[in-house]
Amino acid sequence: MSAAPLLDDIDASCLEQFKTLLCKETDGCYEVDDLYSIKSAQQRVFILTVVSRKELAKVNVSHLGGVLIKSIKEANGHLVLRIWKGASRWWNLNANVQQSCLDLASSEVIGYKLAREAFKLYYSKCSAKNDQEGIFRHQRICIPQMLYFQSNKSASQKQPKNPWAIFSFVKEINIITNEMPISESEQNLKFCDEFIDNMVKIRKEFGFDEPHPRHGRVCVENALEYAMHVLDTAVLPMQSIFFSFFLKESRGSPIDPHLGIEEDIFNKIRSDTNSLSGHNVRRTGQPVNYSDMILLYQEQIRRIRKVIQENQTEMASLVEYLENCIQRLLSEEEIVKEYPLAPVLCHMDLQPQNMILCQTTKLPTPTIPMIASILDWEESCYADARFEILLMCRKVLANREQADSLWHHYSERVKATAGFSVGPIEPWLRLESVHTLLTMCMQGMNLLQGGRNPWEEESDLLKKIDRELYRLRNDLGWEA
Repeated sequence: MSAAPLLDDIDASCLEQFKTLLCKETDGCYEVDDLYSIKSAQQRVFILTVVSRKELAKVNVSHLGGVLIKSIKEANGHLVLRIWKGASRWWNLNANVQQSCLDLASSEVIGYKLAREAFKLYYSKCSAKNDQEGIFRHQRICIPQMLYFQSNKSASQKQPKNPWAIFSFVKEINIITNEMPISESEQNLKFCDEFIDNMVKIRKEFGFDEPHPRHGRVCVENALEYAMHVLDTAVLPMQSIFFSFFLKESRGSPIDPHLGIEEDIFNKIRSDTNSLSGHNVRRTGQPVNYSDMILLYQEQIRRIRKVIQENQTEMASLVEYLENCIQRLLSEEEIVKEYPLAPVLCHMDLQPQNMILCQTTKLPTPTIPMIASILDWEESCYADARFEILLMCRKVLANREQADSLWHHYSERVKATAGFSVGPIEPWLRLESVHTLLTMCMQGMNLLQGGRNPWEEESDLLKKIDRELYRLRNDLGWEA
């Protein structure tokens, strides 16, 4: 066990809240014995070691206590404590508005719940079809279970305390052997951190060398294969469940009988997607679509304009260009509307560092390891399914050729399995480029309110803006 981490006041308070809860719900039989922290971009995550201190009298254990104890035993005494401290994410241009921290936490909790349910339903569908498609060629993906969520929301508090939650700890050997029926040829599996550790810090992507000092990126040579693996084994399986639900809701079509979904499960998932939509960036209570992002950009431009009027800034010319781009997005919006696509649960950050990966021990080993679990659902949103693919094209992949290949593969699969036409990639790439430029513009004007600012200094930020402008003007055809 590593040395105990230093806890600030927020960490200590949340940990004490959980210790009190654990003691109460398990009749004092279980307590936290040790903990260590793991890396997280803006939140705090701890692995807790929980031990039994006295004989358990089952009659005195609450339902929650029973759930906690079951998870503790299954994971050899481990639980995960997640404490939310920041609210910046792609959807809100990386701004860190404190009152939205609870929205982010609530979204992540619902994201975990929906993803876990979707994969369970998908694998049930595979079993019902007698695995004719060879779905069990790889082990199944296991999403951590959210065991308890403390929002710390109180009307009497001027500043609500930080929310926290307890999750099951899935990085144990039973993630591979117990819950996931696999063929004999793939029983020799091990967890694989090497793929994550070996990501490159500077990668040539979309024409320029881009630095990624914190986690790095998948190397150019492996990026498309990795993205295809994520698409086929994670994204498409999960999205297929939401496509089925959407068809039932919008067209009155019956759910695929192979899914075996009871009406109460359908209603539960519908309730969770409604809740997730209630925490989206524009608080519309509806799934996020292309048009919503344009409205968000227009709102932020108006805010930026007020700052420019009060204080002249070197960002003024960029703002003028962005205003023009947003007007152009309105014409792109009409193209997107020609290809309506169902909303789904989006993760939005399917990088290797947000995965638990495993690899076969038999030689030769594949270049790309298998996905055992998907973590960090803090970008969770119920949104147009193409947002997920867009972020993979721009953040996981390294060039336009790779992006086109992934988009084409996705389009063919969605058309064949769900009957939807995805449409062209260009409007989405332009949307993301404007999104990135607006985010960096706000960063340069200190409008992110302590958000997740990139590591670069001002000169590096300006160079990054220049590179993005080049891509939008030259690669995507939007001259000034």
